[in-house]
Amino acid sequence: MGIVQNLHQQTSELYSLLKSKQEDRDDLIKRINALLEERQQTIRLFQPPFTKEEKRLAEEILIYDKKINARLSDVMGEIKRDIVALKVKKQKHLKYENPYNLSPQDGMFLDKKN
Repeated sequence: MGIVQNLHQQTSELYSLLKSKQEDRDDLIKRINALLEERQQTIRLFQPPFTKEEKRLAEEILIYDKKINARLSDVMGEIKRDIVALKVKKQKHLKYENPYNLSPQDGMFLDKKN
């Protein structure tokens, strides 16, 4: 199999992986990283001249690539939202456990008599 066909196959596999919904996000991230590394190695070997069929496959790869970038942005957004939600949940839990151990959020109050 040629370089272009191999790259096309890796790209379509990555796209189908991103399109599918999986419950185990850690496994999904590991598989995405592995495919991206394989794909990067294949891209380094990518050199012209190309046949008409390879040019057509390269155009399909570019189309897939735009869709993959959009989906990767969505996945990163989901991860960021989950991290923020986890931080908020942790803060609320700490406030619930010990509500009197909190420092004032809006400044310091100083009551001083002369």
